[in-house]
Amino acid sequence: MRSIKVTKVSTIHDGHAERIWCACWSPCGTALATCSSDCTIKIWRCKQDMAKIFQRYDCTSDGAVVTPPAEEVALEWECVQTIEGDQKRSIRCVSWSPDGRSLASSSFDRTVAVYKLIGDYFEAHTTLEGYENEVKWVDWSVDCKTLATCSRDKNIWMWVEDEDGDWNCESVLTGHTQDVKQVRFHPSQEFIISASYDNTVRCWIYDGDELYNECTVSNHTSTVWSIATSSDGKYIASVGDDKCIYVYEYDETSRTKQRM
Repeated sequence: MRSIKVTKVSTIHDGHAERIWCACWSPCGTALATCSSDCTIKIWRCKQDMAKIFQRYDCTSDGAVVTPPAEEVALEWECVQTIEGDQKRSIRCVSWSPDGRSLASSSFDRTVAVYKLIGDYFEAHTTLEGYENEVKWVDWSVDCKTLATCSRDKNIWMWVEDEDGDWNCESVLTGHTQDVKQVRFHPSQEFIISASYDNTVRCWIYDGDELYNECTVSNHTSTVWSIATSSDGKYIASVGDDKCIYVYEYDETSRTKQRM
C-alpha cells in the first residue's frame, strides 16, 4: 500500500477578503474551488505537478512510510479565476459537477448560480430563483442533470436541466421541521440524504416517479451540521452539535442501518 503522511503541505494566505465557507476539489483533483462571505468564488490550481511530487515518496521494503520534510512538498497555488457579481450576499457553498464542466453555488441572497466551463474559464449560465430564505447547500447528481438545494425554509428543492439547458424546479421535498443544513446525492443509488437543525438525518428514495422520505434517523440530540458518503456509497456519516459522529451502513434491502 502506497501512502504518505504530511503534517503540512501548503497554505494559501492571500485570496478571499472575508470568511471562507466552503472548498470543493475538482473531480480530477487538480483544482480547488472556494467561496466566501466576500461574494466571490475563486478557482485555484497548483503550479507544480502534484502527481510527480508525491510519486517520489513511497513505502520502504519493510512497509514503513517515508515522510518527507514539509518544506520539500510545499505546493504553490495560484488563483486562476475569480467569479464575482452574480450573487450579492455570502456564498455558502460551491459544488463541482462530477464531469468537471460545471459549478453551482448557493448564497444567502436566496439564489443558486450555475456556471459552465467555456474554454479555460467558467462563465455564468443561469441563476435559480424562488427561495424566500438563505440557500445553505447545493449538490450535483452523478449524471450532472439534477441539482438538490436546501434552505432555511425547511425544504429541499430538486432542479432538473432540460434539453435546452434550462433549469426548472421539479419538486419540493417537505418533512424537516427546521433549517436544512446540507443535502447530498448518494454516489451510485437514486436517493439523497439531508441533515437538519431538527436533529435528524433523512433519506429520500426515488420510487420511479418521485422522491419520498423513506428513512429518518434521530440519533443526534442537536443540530446535524454535515453528512458525507464513502466513495463506494456503502457508508454514510453524520456530525452534529452534540459532538457525536454517527456512521451508518447502507443496506439496499433495509436501506440505512446504524453501524457505529
